[in-house]
Amino acid sequence: MNFIRRVFLENWLLKLTAITLAFFLWLSVRGDRNVERILTVSLEIRIPRNMEITNDRPSFVEVTVRGTPTNLGFLPPGPPAYTIDLQSAGEGTHDVPLSAANVRISAASGLEVLRVSPPRITLVLEQTITKEVPVVLPPLRGEPASGFDIYKVTYWPTRIAISGPRSRVNPVGQINTAPVSVDGLSQSLRTFASLRIEDHSIRAEPAGPVEVNVQLGVHRESRTIAGIPVTTEDPSLKITPARISLQVLVPVTLKEKLGPDNFSATIPAASMEGSAEETKVKPQVRLVDPIDPAIVIERIRPAEVTVRRSGKGP
Repeated sequence: MNFIRRVFLENWLLKLTAITLAFFLWLSVRGDRNVERILTVSLEIRIPRNMEITNDRPSFVEVTVRGTPTNLGFLPPGPPAYTIDLQSAGEGTHDVPLSAANVRISAASGLEVLRVSPPRITLVLEQTITKEVPVVLPPLRGEPASGFDIYKVTYWPTRIAISGPRSRVNPVGQINTAPVSVDGLSQSLRTFASLRIEDHSIRAEPAGPVEVNVQLGVHRESRTIAGIPVTTEDPSLKITPARISLQVLVPVTLKEKLGPDNFSATIPAASMEGSAEETKVKPQVRLVDPIDPAIVIERIRPAEVTVRRSGKGP
């Protein structure tokens, strides 16, 4: 027991110093040996502002470095990265070799870059273009509640600007939206529908969603109003036929009987151009007394009338 105590307790400070020196000596000898290690570093690609990369590419590359275990274990701030500079490149396919010289790593790390994997990558650059396209009327899903009809559907924006690679943007003629449910609806609806752009390389401005307004009302029935006179302020014009018929949508709750006196059909005095003796004109038809804003003129029969100057017959 006394022997063990003498070994560990006598001159303990001197013994601790000797052990510490031996440890650092071992560490320095061991650290002198260079070892290799593979690091995964981010891939940074610099391209012109009006260009985009359109093919699949890696986000990281593997870099083999050599250094002491100490250097490898304590990398300085600023992680290593690989930079490809294509800022002066044009459209097309570019076969880019990857070399150790383009690895960005701190000189203070004491590491030597040996190689990069993969040794080369292919990048396809394409010009970025922008164009305006229409937004399609959002499709409606389901049916309103019994006794109600959809009167009108409006949405905004009706056109958007899309941008992206030339080959992806050029074929796009319109943008669709997600459907809007009107199932069981018994009152007008204001909602939003997201844009449906399947190609993630295409960007939209505005990015959406689309505001959709569905105007709902009581069920309407179709009625025919015949014998509506067609008039004009120009007495020198003769109109054929002199009377027209209308097909109108009327709410079933409207009790008033509609007749020719409820509508007016006029021909503008300036409908005859220059020296023309005869022309076809669409009458301007309106409801004289707006009994109910839900009344809608569906069809005019005939859609156009013949307008002649007086004294000019067929």
